[in-house]
Amino acid sequence: MFQNFQAPLFVDSARTEGDNKFWSVLGTLLLVVGAFLVGQIPLAIIVFVLLTVKGLAHPENLELAIKNPQQFGIDSRWVLVGIVFSFAIATGALAFGIRWFHKRRLREFWAGSGPGLPRLLKDGLILLLLMAASDLIAWLTGIIPYNFNSNFKDTLITLLIACLFIPIQACTEELVFRGYLLQQLYLLFRNPWMPAVLSSVLFALLHGANPEVQAYGFWPSMAMYFIMGIFFCLMVYLDGNLRLAMLAHTVNNIYGLAIVSYPNAVMEMPAFFMMEELNVTWALALLPVFMTVYLWIVRRWRFRYQVSPSS
Repeated sequence: MFQNFQAPLFVDSARTEGDNKFWSVLGTLLLVVGAFLVGQIPLAIIVFVLLTVKGLAHPENLELAIKNPQQFGIDSRWVLVGIVFSFAIATGALAFGIRWFHKRRLREFWAGSGPGLPRLLKDGLILLLLMAASDLIAWLTGIIPYNFNSNFKDTLITLLIACLFIPIQACTEELVFRGYLLQQLYLLFRNPWMPAVLSSVLFALLHGANPEVQAYGFWPSMAMYFIMGIFFCLMVYLDGNLRLAMLAHTVNNIYGLAIVSYPNAVMEMPAFFMMEELNVTWALALLPVFMTVYLWIVRRWRFRYQVSPSS
C-alpha cells in the first residue's frame, strides 16, 4: 500500500514553488477565516427573517435556529445551502491568498500524477460499497438499530442537495487542512508525520462545536475526527495530491447526510436510513480497519497508472 509514497513530493512543493514568509501564512489564514465568517451573514439574515415571520425573532433564537432549524419549523436542507455558501467564500479567499501572498495557484494542490476521473469514480463507488457493508453488518448483528424512511420524495431531495453542495464543503476543508496547512506545517517541521498529526488535531477541534460532540462525548468524537484526518493525510501522501482525499471526504459526508444518518448529527435531514443511536465504540473500532481496507483496495488497483495514466 505504501509503494510510491509521495509525501515529500507533495508537501515540499510549497517550498520550491511559493513564497512562505510568516506574514504570507498569517494573511492567508486571516483571509480564509474572515471570508468564512462574512459568508455566514446571508444565512443569518434569512434565518432571522424566517423567525420574524413566525414571531420568534429573539436574538437568542438565531444561533439555535441555525444549529437546529427543525425545532423552529425551518427546513434544514436550505440552512445547509446557506452554510455551504460560507465555505465557497472561504475557498475563494484561500485561492486569493495563495495567489497574492504565496505566488501560487490553487490548482497546484490537485495537479500532477494520480487518479483521473474514471478511476476516481471507481474509488468513490468502492467507498460507498464499503460504507454500506459496514452498516449492513451493524444491522445484521444488532449492534445498531436502523429505521427506514419511506418518504422517497424527501430523501431524494436531500440526496440531490447533498450531491450538489457537499462537495464544496468537503473540498474546502481538504484544501485548508490537507492542502494548505499540511504543506505549511511541513515547512516548519521538515517531516511528513508531525504535520499530519497537527493538521488532524486542528481538523478535529474545528468540529468541536458539533452537536455529536456534546451527545457522544468530547474525546470519542475528537478521536473519530482525528482518525479521519490522519487517513485523509495518508491519501494525500500516497497520491501526491488532494484528489482522493477530496473524493473520500465528499462521499463520506454525502453518505452520512443523505443515505444513513444518525441522531445528533451536525445537520439532521431526511435520509434513506436513520440509526436509532450511534454506537461510538463500534465506530471507533471499525474506522481504522475500514479506512485501511479502503486504502489497500484503491492502492492495489491503482498500479495500472504506471501503464495507463488515464485509467
